[in-house]
Amino acid sequence: MENLSGARWSGSAGEAAWVRDRLSPFEVYEVASVVPGGYEAYARVLHPAAVPEDARPVRWRDVAAWSGGTVDRGTQFHSIALPPVRPAAEPPWGGSGPLAGTLHPPDAAVLAEVLRAATSTPELCFFCLWDGYGWERGASGLTPVGEPSARQPGPIPEAVLNGPRVRLPRRDYLLYTGQVEAVVPTALLGEGRRQAANLWWPADRAWCVASEVDLAWTYVGGSASAVDRLLGDARVEAVPAAAGDPLTRVEAWVQRWVDAGTEALLTTAWPPSPPPWVRSRPSWRGREVDGRDCC
Repeated sequence: MENLSGARWSGSAGEAAWVRDRLSPFEVYEVASVVPGGYEAYARVLHPAAVPEDARPVRWRDVAAWSGGTVDRGTQFHSIALPPVRPAAEPPWGGSGPLAGTLHPPDAAVLAEVLRAATSTPELCFFCLWDGYGWERGASGLTPVGEPSARQPGPIPEAVLNGPRVRLPRRDYLLYTGQVEAVVPTALLGEGRRQAANLWWPADRAWCVASEVDLAWTYVGGSASAVDRLLGDARVEAVPAAAGDPLTRVEAWVQRWVDAGTEALLTTAWPPSPPPWVRSRPSWRGREVDGRDCC
């Protein structure tokens, strides 16, 4: 089957050439490194913390209310999930941070609805799916006696996997086409995960959406009116952005701790005194604090 989540394999990669031409160098690591520059306005859609399928999504504002932080243009999940002083109350999420590189399915549906009205070609859109997840080629396991089992086919056929690639800085993609609603991830992929397109846009290029594989948020570039509608939609959590904004930042208190550590290392007094939640390593819902869970 060459179709995936309502989209059809394009069989080519030429429709994405314009994206490369409008990207900043990846090493600059700014918004325009992952979503094309040149749009009138940008927004950052925040992925909710990972929750069971039957539970409500935990929004960043919920986490900020718990930690006493704020959600603004530059906030990252660790900014509010790992405060210098851990609150006495239990955190409002299950310990795992937001999924990186994919929109929450209900959020994808909202974006499709809002952006449909912002293009003249909603029936002809293009969807890039990163080819490096690992599940796209299937998997093999072991039999009860320890022998390798037959490889189980993946959700993407060999004809597609062996076909043309969209080659962008640091990332290669498979290219699909379909109407704008095809971005909503309906297929279960890779251990039950629902994967939305990583990069998508309409044929008229009126807007472009990018869910970079390592980021827990999605960028949208488009007209000021389209971005304003998205920012004003209470069904998603989004903040303004700009093409030149850095993709990540380090909190001031973390930078001070690193600076103190550097100075201490030079004077052989390493390591410096860590913040309280690192010293005590409290259990968060039965798990020790691990920064990897919160980025």
